[in-house]
Amino acid sequence: MRFLLLLVLIIGFLAGLVAFAPLSFILKTAGAEERGLSWTSAEGTLAGGKITGLKAGQDLLGDASLKLNPASLLALGVEYDFDWTGPSGKGTGKAGAYASGNTELRDFNIELDFAALDGVAAWIRQSGGKARLSGDIIRFNNGACDKASGQSWSDALGKNAALLGPGWPDLAGNLSCEGDMLLIPLQSASPLGTKLDAAGRFHLRGSGSIEARVSGVIPQQFQYGLPLAGFVPESGTYVYRYPATPAQVPQ
Repeated sequence: MRFLLLLVLIIGFLAGLVAFAPLSFILKTAGAEERGLSWTSAEGTLAGGKITGLKAGQDLLGDASLKLNPASLLALGVEYDFDWTGPSGKGTGKAGAYASGNTELRDFNIELDFAALDGVAAWIRQSGGKARLSGDIIRFNNGACDKASGQSWSDALGKNAALLGPGWPDLAGNLSCEGDMLLIPLQSASPLGTKLDAAGRFHLRGSGSIEARVSGVIPQQFQYGLPLAGFVPESGTYVYRYPATPAQVPQ
């Protein structure tokens, strides 16, 4: 009985050490750095705290407040409720990393400001507009997209009605995995029959691409304006890509 009591005391002592371990230590142990994240400071303990100067690769994300979901520890992982604000947007949800190699984003609602995002066409950045990602889950396993369930939305076309013409519905699409990449589609069509299909493809470690294609009925003013906005003619359509392909890079 005394031996069992001693074991209980030792386990309780070790659990106490983990509970009061610095948040920066917990994040590093959970593999945040290996997943491409870095930060200026992390205040708090396992139970939660605040991260400032959060980066994904070279991209500054901003600051995030964290609160531990204790049930995640039973699954050999660490999951936090987060409240994020940064130069390119804001969002809430649950973010977790597990010993199985899974990295998850759950119950998320993230709003992005096009004016502050790299890769967005200059005419969209100048006129503004927002994009929103919301949904149940985005899961990466060992860096590859494994599951995605959610919606994408943007009001960028309505913000550019003076340039594109009135009547464009908001862009929208459903999140999914395409190979090992997360696919974020945005689609809309004007009353005249002009179609815009845009898609962002992203990898957990920060690599990715953006492509937008204008097809269908393309008014003459579009044929003049789209090349000025970075689109190139391709098989009867106009395509914008970021990063640009060699054919799109000015010589």
